[in-house]
Amino acid sequence: MVRIHVIVSVLLLFASGAFSTNVEADTRDTVLTPAERALVDMPSDVLDIVPVSARLDMIDYLRADTLRYVPNAMNGLSRLLPPVTDSFVEMEVTPVSTVQIKILPEGGDGKTYIVGVSYTVGDTIQAKDSELLFFTSDMKSLDRNHLIRIASMEDFLTPGLVRKDREELLSLVPFPAVEYRFSPDGAELRARLTVDRFMSLEDYDRLRPHLVAERVFRWNGKKYVMEKNK
Repeated sequence: MVRIHVIVSVLLLFASGAFSTNVEADTRDTVLTPAERALVDMPSDVLDIVPVSARLDMIDYLRADTLRYVPNAMNGLSRLLPPVTDSFVEMEVTPVSTVQIKILPEGGDGKTYIVGVSYTVGDTIQAKDSELLFFTSDMKSLDRNHLIRIASMEDFLTPGLVRKDREELLSLVPFPAVEYRFSPDGAELRARLTVDRFMSLEDYDRLRPHLVAERVFRWNGKKYVMEKNK
């Protein structure tokens, strides 16, 4: 008799649709690309403004060939930005912040990878500044210093400057702001100095002739290596 009651209860649950949501969620989960999977599993302390349900909604809209805004936890709107690939996703978190997610192959088997994240704050008025983060494929935090040497202000100065001139120019920018952007369809990472937004015009005019426009980092399967100045 107990067994009959259990069977009837299960049938009623199916009829009411109680299991349909889980089945649908599992089906949707299996078709996520690595970049989408990383977006959904991103730790809350990195992307707390956008709850998981909103991230999944964005992916659903993407499946329907539309990049639509969804509400976030700050009573604002967030959306995915084109292009979106299997290894790259970019989200406009707020009007002044974005997050890029890049899947970086680790080794030659193509089965393991590292997740690179660039969280950038800034806009056309405020200097853009990025924080780089790295995770394992199951979203465990990695030591960034083992994967990249962050660009310093000196890296953005043209080679060949005499010591006195170099030190004078470096003193103009004690706290450099740098925007990091991953390539959507490649593995390179580009760093761009954005100090022009907060420097005086006079100081920037002194600095500008000696600046390198950007620094490029290449992924070698284990870490990012900065290209030498040409």
